[in-house]
Order: sequence, then C-alpha cells, then structure tokens
Amino acid sequence: LINVLVILALLVIAFANILHLNLNTYAAKKALPGLVIGVVGANASMLLIRFVLDVAKALQLFAFDIAQVKTTGAFVGEFMTKIGMTAFENRISNAAVVIASPVTIIVIIIFAIFMFYLLFVFAWAMLKRLVYIYGLTVLAPLAFVSYGIPGQQQWFTKWWDMMLRQIFMLPIVFLGA
Repeated sequence: LINVLVILALLVIAFANILHLNLNTYAAKKALPGLVIGVVGANASMLLIRFVLDVAKALQLFAFDIAQVKTTGAFVGEFMTKIGMTAFENRISNAAVVIASPVTIIVIIIFAIFMFYLLFVFAWAMLKRLVYIYGLTVLAPLAFVSYGIPGQQQWFTKWWDMMLRQIFMLPIVFLGA
C-alpha cells in the first residue's frame, strides 16, 4: 500500500513537470531525499523492529544470567521469593509463633494479597505491552513514510519513542529487579 501511494505521488510530480504546471520544484526536490528515506524505511521497518526486539531480548537474557534463572516465570518467582524473604526474615521462626499471634497471620494475609496485586499489575502491564508492540508494528510503514513527508516528522518521532518505550520496558524492569 505504501509503495502504491509513493508511486502515485511520483507520477503526479512527473506529470506536473511534463505539463509545466506551476509546481514548486525546489520544495519537491528538497522533499525527495526524505521521501526516499521514508519509503526505504517503510520497506525495511519489519527488519528494523526485529533488530530492536533482538537487542531487547539480549538485555533480558543478560538480566536472567545475572539472576541465574532461565525463564521469565523463574525470574518473577525468584523476585517474589526475595521480597518475601526480606519482609519476614527473622520475624517468624516456627509455626507455634504464627499460631500464637493472630496479628502475624493478618499481616501475612495482607502481604500475600499485596504480592498477588503486584503480580497481577505486572502481568497486565506486560499484556498491554504486547498489544502496543503489535499495533505499533502494524503502523511502522506509515510512521516511516511520515518521516519523509515535510511537516509530518513529529508522527515518526512519537511512534519511535512509544515503540522504544514498549520494547525496552521488560528488560529495564528485569535489570532493575
């Protein structure tokens, strides 16, 4: 679709030149390199996105190596275990203390509910991230073409910023944990 639109635009410019219509040739010649870059970028957008996704995956695997885990589930489980261990370390020593103290049971239940909430929010954010990445990937050719159209570069910039934020969200979360 993008290539068809570009060919139509080039045909309009060609016929305007052939028919000597009053077309600002300086503006057309000035916009042509950006349009070519936009068209090449639109055709290579899937490759560029795959490259950036591979870089993000490499960062994610680096975070897994640091944490000495193999999968995302193991990483999240390890993170939740560490949070739980530090929260209750040296406070609960045996089952008798837990049974004897109803306040401790209430605190543990509240903590478990909070941990479940955090896990749910994390899973929801990652699901939204995937939907955004798929949607932005579909819009990638249009974003690259908008880079080549004078006055429309802000759409490419907005798309690129959103794409990088969504792609690198998971590795940054893992490296921060």
